[in-house]
Formats: sequence, structure tokens, C-alpha cells
Amino acid sequence: MQRRRLLATAGLALGTAGCLGIDDGDDATGTTTTTTASTEATTATTTNATTTASATLDVTEATLQQALVFLETDYLSTTGGDGRYLLANAFVSEGRVDRRDVALRVDGTEYGPDDGRTVSRLWRVYQSDSAFESDLGGLLLFELPASGFDSTSDAAVTWPGGEHRLRAGLRERLRADAPAFSVSIDAPDTLAQGESPTFDVAVTNDGTVPGRFVAGLNRYGPRVASIPAKRFSILVDAGATERTSYTGGISGFRVPDDQLDDGDHDLRYGWNGAADDRTFPIEYVAADG
Repeated sequence: MQRRRLLATAGLALGTAGCLGIDDGDDATGTTTTTTASTEATTATTTNATTTASATLDVTEATLQQALVFLETDYLSTTGGDGRYLLANAFVSEGRVDRRDVALRVDGTEYGPDDGRTVSRLWRVYQSDSAFESDLGGLLLFELPASGFDSTSDAAVTWPGGEHRLRAGLRERLRADAPAFSVSIDAPDTLAQGESPTFDVAVTNDGTVPGRFVAGLNRYGPRVASIPAKRFSILVDAGATERTSYTGGISGFRVPDDQLDDGDHDLRYGWNGAADDRTFPIEYVAADG
């Protein structure tokens, strides 16, 4: 079997969950503190807010990454390059919390969450997570600068009357600039009849702090114009390389014998990263012997 190697270096200035990616829970819990806030203070913060005076949010996971993977009807696209994103799963365990009353505080500045329109397009939301609802909670998205902060000791998800401090590892990553990644992909040029392609992916963190790399892989054909294949989500330590692989199942597909070894590709895959797009055409050939 012939194989081809892609080697790309992406200096991302910017850096989702379920069975489609490596998601190692790197950025999970911190400390949640709740106090009582007056109704007047809540109303002053946000017009027509629905936050109750003593509401409580449980932040079960917070992830800092340099790109976002979206579902575009029937394929995945990856966006990044201008900042960083912190995504937090925050669930309401008491009262009601309006999204507009939640903020991410870093270095004395408060960053408001996405209004829900960007979150609703995320592949991870389509797969499992829910957009934020005031009585249930859900996924919150904060966009941050790519450059590091002078101080992150106060970094926390806040709401009227309470806050959840980010864990030490996340605060360390926020202090540094977003790291660059080098990406290597091995993919087959040809497959024997009945085989499925395997993609071997290696991601190297060229920065000084850990960083999360995300990207999407789509399949074009057979029988479909396009379909999401996999979302990669990999946390890589500074100076380290993480490896993963994906095997695409083409269940029940067989190329007619007279079309084997004809020099035309029978399907292709598309890699979509924040700074790198590649196409992998694959031809089916007769099995040896």
C-alpha cells in the first residue's frame, strides 16, 4: 500500500466532545463560591435579567483552545487565528441564571459569553452538549485575545453572587501567548477492495505551555456528497508530540471490478484545520494475489 505524508506547521494565534475526538478533561474543575446578591444589583447589570438573587452555577469542565469546529450542514469547518476560546459547561443547580449575567474575569477585565449563535453551530453541541438555558445551564463560549495576560490569579467564571475560579493549569496557559502547532498526517493513496482508510495524526506543540489542538476531517463519497468523519481534539504538552489515529468505516462499499486500478480516485477525505486544509484522494485497487 502506498502512503503519503503531510507535514504542516501552523502558528495558530487563536487554540469539542464524544466519540469523535481525544478529549482528556485537562481543563476541568476549580473552586466554586456562592454568596447572596441583591435583586437590585442583578437588575442593574442586565435589563430584564432572569438571574435569581442566590443562583448557583456548577462549572464541571472548562476548555481553552485555539480554534472552533463547526458543522456546516454536512461537513466540518474549523475557524481560528484571531484569539483563543474558553468553553465552559456550566449547569444551574439553584435558581435561574441569565447568560448575559455570566462573565469570564481575567486580569481585571470581564468578557461576556457568546450570545448563543456561535455555540449553536459547534459540532460538539450537535453531538451532545446543549446551548445555555437560564434554568438548566449548558455550554458557554468566551472569546479571548491570543496574547497572554499579565496576571491570571483572579481568573474565574462569574455570575451575580458567585464565581468559579479556573484551575491552576488553565491560569498558567492564559498567562502565555497561544502556542504554535506542527501537524503531520499519514494517509493512504490506495486501498485494497474491502479495506477502510486509516489516518495517523501527530501534533507537536512548539510553544512553552500546554495547548489544545482541534481540527475536522470530512469524507466525500462514496454514496454521499460530504459527511463529517471526525473531529480531533488533542491536548499537547509544551514541546511534546501527541499521536492519534482514525479509521474510516466504508460499510458495504465495493468498487466494480472493472473500475479497480483505473487511476481515478473512488473517494476522498478533506482535512480542515484553522490554518491548513488538505485533500486526500483514495483509489481502490485489486487485492494482492
